[in-house]
Amino acid sequence: MSSLPNVLHQKGMKVIPVTLDVGDYVLSPLVCVERKSISDPFQSFASGRLYHQVETMVRYYRIPILLIEFSQDKSFSFQVHTWRHLGSYHSFKFTNQPIVV
Repeated sequence: MSSLPNVLHQKGMKVIPVTLDVGDYVLSPLVCVERKSISDPFQSFASGRLYHQVETMVRYYRIPILLIEFSQDKSFSFQVHTWRHLGSYHSFKFTNQPIVV
């Protein structure tokens, strides 16, 4: 379970728990976040589920965000590529820096 809702609440943000059709968190009418644990993106890439989730976020939100939660004391890396999937090209940009919305 993610600690993000608790952290946001402690920072003064209003958190309303609801079931969403797209993404895990909606921060504004423009911003949607899909949250993954560090092990989940690899499984999601392989199954095609992540592509579908990101494609849906792009369709409905101007700023889709993929948040990958991980422990600071465990290192990991991604090979950044341009992915060709279902006849279209998509670039994925990864950053380990927090983005303030």
